[in-house]
Parts: sequence; C-alpha cells; structure tokens
Amino acid sequence: MLRIAVASHIALDTIDNEEGYLGGAACYCGLTCRQLGFDTILVTKVGEDFLTDMRFYLKEKGLEIKHFEKCQTTRFHLKQHGYAREMCLLAKCVPLTLSDVKHIDADGWIVSPIIDEVPKQVLREITRKNKFVMLDPQGYIRKVNPSGLISSYERVALDVAGISAIKVDKNELSVIGNMSPEFLISTATRIIRMNQYQIKLKHINAKDSTGLGDIMTAAFTCAYLKDRDPKWSICYAAGAIKAALETNSMGIDKIPTKSHIEYNASNFFNAI
Repeated sequence: MLRIAVASHIALDTIDNEEGYLGGAACYCGLTCRQLGFDTILVTKVGEDFLTDMRFYLKEKGLEIKHFEKCQTTRFHLKQHGYAREMCLLAKCVPLTLSDVKHIDADGWIVSPIIDEVPKQVLREITRKNKFVMLDPQGYIRKVNPSGLISSYERVALDVAGISAIKVDKNELSVIGNMSPEFLISTATRIIRMNQYQIKLKHINAKDSTGLGDIMTAAFTCAYLKDRDPKWSICYAAGAIKAALETNSMGIDKIPTKSHIEYNASNFFNAI
C-alpha cells in the first residue's frame, strides 16, 4: 500500500456561526487519502481542547494523532459570501518542528499549512527526502490582522526547490510570483489549469466550499503516485471537486467516495 504523509494542522471550524466542525487541511487531505485507499500519516498537532470523540472518529478512519500540546487547537470562524470566504483566526496551535518530520518515510507528501504551522526549515527537511511533494502554500501567504481577520501578504519569498507540484489560486500566484515545479495547478472560479490542461466545472449549488482545495490536492497526489499519468491525475482532482460539491454537505461530510470521484474523472478525461 502506498503511503502519504500530510503536514498540516487540524482545525476546529465555526462555519456560518455553527460551531464544532472538524477541519483543517490535515483532516480534508487525510480523510480523502484514506477514502482512496492510501496509508496516511498525519503530521499534525492539536491542543488540550481537542475532543476525545473527534480523536476516536479519526482513528476509526485510519488517521492517528500523535502530538497533543498544552495549548488550544487551531480554530477558525468561516463565513461564506458567494464564492468569497471570510476567515477569522480564533486560536493557533504550536508549529511543527524538524523532529516531527525527520524520521517519517512516505512515498509522497502533502504540505498544506493553514496558518504558520509548517516553518520553512521544516518544508526544506521534507523536500530533502527526494519524494513527491505537493505544496498548497496558503498558510505562508495568510496574515492575521489585530482583529483576527485573515488577509494576504502582498509578496512572499518562498523557496520551492524540490517541490513536485503546487496548487495556487489567482491571488496566491500573484503573491508568490514565478515558479517552475513539474506541475503547477492554478484555480479560478470553476476553472482548473495545469500545464497544457484546462478543465471547466459547471456551476453546482452547494452550501459549503470549505476544504475543496484540500480535497483536490489530495486526489491529485493519490492519482499521480498510483498511476504517474498527469492528465488522469488532474482529471481525478477535478472529479474530486465536482463530487464533493455534488454531496451538498457541510465540512468533512462532503469528502466524496472513490467511485464518485472516478466516475467524474473519467468524464473529464474523455472530454479534454
């Protein structure tokens, strides 16, 4: 069985004033990888406020949390405004360290910080392993205003040497600037581009878009590690987003089944 390590924090989300949603890239990516049959290591940290039933839920899904800190779990308040989303940081857990990643052996990595938890030296330690590394740089770009509201830096210097694939939206691309990984996946409203491929998604009414980027990066990484086919992998990623939206569910309940993803991916593959 192929093994993926996910370096990111779990979050406890309040979505449109409803509390108690299990979230963060570690959850969305980790649960998607498990749904697709991959052995998955969570390189993450939570605080003393992380509920026992949430821990057991993840363990039943094949995801184990090893680091519990004497602080709060990272928490966000999310408000959806059409395609836009407002984020407010309520609490932040301690970051990962070199020792947290140094001895982990995996076929591939997903690095998707949500806010400051993967220091650049930790990212460099991961890339030194010479494995496939998918990077979602969202957590390097976000800054926290005094009120807790999340906005973006205008420019961020990020060394992406050793990164195999990067997923960015239009704003993130302008902040980071020129990059040349093997695969650059860029997203705009209902459009996914990678190298010579472009996929346009039809509008789907859905009540929550939280975690869609994480589901997409996990699906792409799993597909590429398994088949090493770029076209199939980007179709698989698009199929995962479409399948997640079609669940019309909130939070991690929107993580789609493998069969639903593959059905959509096949349709995209035949169309491009």
